This record gives sequence, C-alpha cells and structure tokens, in this order.
Amino acid sequence: FFFFFFFFFKQKTAYEIMPSLVGSEMCIRDSFTGAADGTVVLWDMSCVKKTCPAVKACACSHELEVVALEYEKSLDLLASGSRENFLVLRTVREWRVLRRIKLEGVGKYVITLLKVSPRGYIVIVLSQKNEDDVVIVYSINGEEISRRTVLQKILCLVFDSSGYQFFAGGADGMLHKFDLLSLSSFDMLKLLDEKTPGNTSLAKRLQGTDITALNWLIKDGYQKLLIGTKAGDVLIYTSIGKC
Repeated sequence: FFFFFFFFFKQKTAYEIMPSLVGSEMCIRDSFTGAADGTVVLWDMSCVKKTCPAVKACACSHELEVVALEYEKSLDLLASGSRENFLVLRTVREWRVLRRIKLEGVGKYVITLLKVSPRGYIVIVLSQKNEDDVVIVYSINGEEISRRTVLQKILCLVFDSSGYQFFAGGADGMLHKFDLLSLSSFDMLKLLDEKTPGNTSLAKRLQGTDITALNWLIKDGYQKLLIGTKAGDVLIYTSIGKC
C-alpha cells in the first residue's frame, strides 16, 4: 500500500535556468556551458573568487548553437544537442567523443531538452512553433528505441529512481509520467485528484500554470517529486513505501 502527502510552499526567489548550462556533479567545482558557435566547455569553478573560471576542456562539438546539455554522473556521460539536431555523447574524464547521432525524420523540429537515464538511454524533446512536441528515446549505442508526439509543450524532465520511467512537466499544468521504452503515459493530475478525495485544489492549482522544473529525491524511505511552477510555487509529491 502507498500513502501520499502533498505540501505547497511559496518560493521567495524564482530562478530562470539556461538550458545550455549544467553542473557536472563530479564535484561542485565543475560545470559545463554550450555556446552559439557549437562549442562545449568544461569549466573549473574553484578559482571563481580569485579570477575568472578556468577552462579545463573545450571542444567544438557542433556546427550550430548548443541548445541542450545533460550530464549523467553514473555513466560519466555528457550529452549535447544542437540546432542542427545532432546529438553528441562524450566521456568527461577522458573528454572523448563516444558517438554522434543525427536525428532523422524530424523536419523543422529542433532539440529543446535532453535527459540521460542511468540505464543508458537519452530522452530528447523536439519543438516547433505552433506544433506539438515530439519525444524520441535513443540508446547510448545510437539506436532509436521509441518516438511519440505529445500534445502539450514540454518544459522539463526528470527520471524516477528506476531510470526506466520519467516525468514531463509543461505548459498549462501538463504533468505526465512516461514509460521510457514504450513512451506510454498517464496524466499525473488525474492521480492527484484520485489521491486527494474531497480536496482537489492541489491538482487544480497546477492547471493553467506552466510547470518549469522537476526534481526526484529519495530520502529516509520517502520518494519525492518536486514540482516547480512559473508562478514560483513548489508542490512536493511524496510516496511512502519501499524505495
């Protein structure tokens, strides 16, 4: 059996996150940036108080602007996506390119989001103005696993602890949970309604507002999905059970 608790609190400060800036998680001193000229840079942030951050490694991985970066610590894998719809996978410690993948059959769609699963898969979101988003899953070997059109605009992604399911948040309160391999999904807002009988204000509060940030935490046996909105609200969705 599972029990669910929900908490809301108001952030005093809201931060806008650049999609081409990511921390390496190898250590707090390292971070990555992607540039308009297609360059990916690994920075040493330990000297930031003394002078400017030092460049530890640099590579011109793409011909056009880098629009998405994602690092998965357990795989030592950095994934970068660019406006020409190339996905480049590289190791960070060796700073070596493992694979270049050209996304085929996407027309005028452009990569907007990346998320790397510790199981060795990459979720890619592509967008086009006035069109529905497209989600594609690749393995790190370059094989396309699944593809699906999503009716809403996706603004953020996060994997759960299994690495085989992920949550997608987006415009107008969109919050879906996807199976990684099949891309089948269900609407989390319906679950919020079902799990809070007589009190649907939590689900209703998300409706009509953009979900701009998601995070998944496990602490003391609690599995928590943190949901951040454009308005600055944060919903903590907690499942109690075996992790």
